[in-house]
Amino acid sequence: MTPLIKTIGLDIGKISKLNESFINLNANFSLESVNNFDNKNSDDSIILLGADNITLKDFYKFLDLSNEENHKVLILLPMVITDISIYLRNGIDFCMPPHSAREIMMRINLLRGSDKEDTNITMELGKIKINTLTYEVFVNNQKVNLTFKEYELLKFLASKPGQVFSRESLLHSVWNYDYYGGTRTVDVHIRRLRSKINDMQNQFIETIWNVGYRFRLKNQSEDKK
Repeated sequence: MTPLIKTIGLDIGKISKLNESFINLNANFSLESVNNFDNKNSDDSIILLGADNITLKDFYKFLDLSNEENHKVLILLPMVITDISIYLRNGIDFCMPPHSAREIMMRINLLRGSDKEDTNITMELGKIKINTLTYEVFVNNQKVNLTFKEYELLKFLASKPGQVFSRESLLHSVWNYDYYGGTRTVDVHIRRLRSKINDMQNQFIETIWNVGYRFRLKNQSEDKK
């Protein structure tokens, strides 16, 4: 049975769209709407809190209640709220608008902790390690701080080392329906990603001129030489 993540303050349309996206993303949970917190909190119980169909007063009331009862909560911040620092604690996380299904899934998985059935959580390719559970990246055993899209771009390329992807393909696969800009954004993110993970000894992402990009295998010479 698919685990259910309880939602408060999200309209039915958003819940339906998110559940459709979660199916496409192979998430191992789905959302259901509830009216209040369950007093019987468990380690796997997570509340997804929004403000689509409740007042800001009720929104803050639920935040206070979550702290009193120590619930795990993922907050989908509305545009009118920019600071919830006084509510942050272990077991609380938040997403800034716009609320991407990919980011929501990632943050829910982090709140849920390790999945006992998932044993293959680390991608290791040479000097780079990508933890797909904690969304952490290490180069030469040193942690690298990436934005969410930089991480998604790196993970996608590294999952198919040696395969060349066009800018259009990367835009569709990584940005999906969350971005409507041109392919120039791919070049910008590749440049920023390279500045964080590449050095004189490690050139992980290779440009294939007039085609696109690929994650470079250790024993792969540059085709253009």
